[in-house]
Amino acid sequence: MDLNQWTVAGRLARDPESRTFEDGKSVTNFTVAVGETWKDANGDKREHTEWVRVVVRGTQADACAKWLEKGQLVSVTGKARTREYERDGVRQKAFELAARDVRFGPKAGGGSGGERAAELGGNERSASGGGWDEEIPFARFESW
Repeated sequence: MDLNQWTVAGRLARDPESRTFEDGKSVTNFTVAVGETWKDANGDKREHTEWVRVVVRGTQADACAKWLEKGQLVSVTGKARTREYERDGVRQKAFELAARDVRFGPKAGGGSGGERAAELGGNERSASGGGWDEEIPFARFESW
């Protein structure tokens, strides 16, 4: 059995970039910074950050473009994709995470994703200890 499902959680490296095509379909791209720290053999603290490019399509793309911002915590689950393109006559490959589920976390300034539901008119209901907003059914609003 093959399974291509990846989940990353981290902070947005910059504000999302969104495009709408002639057919009306939307795509939003953003990069998630996923950091790790450890101690090396000498006991010195080491850090490394992976930069994961995320591609979101459809109505979920519109919501990400509207609500996500640089520094905000986000969790993304989707499929890994390798895209090939040509730049300056040289073939390139790019790794991307094609999002299936995007969960909004607290903003960089300390605000929680739950504030989004209040901004949308308080249309929130309880679901497993957190709230779900009816206008954005895939986005879970809760503090991490």
